[in-house]
Amino acid sequence: MTKPALSAISRALVGKGQSFASWARATGHNPDTVRRTLRRWIGREDRTPQGPLARQILSDLTRDTGITIVPGIDPSPKPSRKAA
Repeated sequence: MTKPALSAISRALVGKGQSFASWARATGHNPDTVRRTLRRWIGREDRTPQGPLARQILSDLTRDTGITIVPGIDPSPKPSRKAA
């Protein structure tokens, strides 16, 4: 994981009053899964994730931060899930 990209994502979320964990819960994702997905995919350009959960997490983060995390993953138009 590249630290500048991670820092930019973190700053974007903090600017909205959220941490990675609070963002994950608010969008219905598990915070640990979000962290693992970011560690695995941030900054990669050689391929895109095939799993629907990883694609959804990256798409939601791109939408909410305005930062392209993985090229080829477009932001989702609306929240994927409601928090229970």
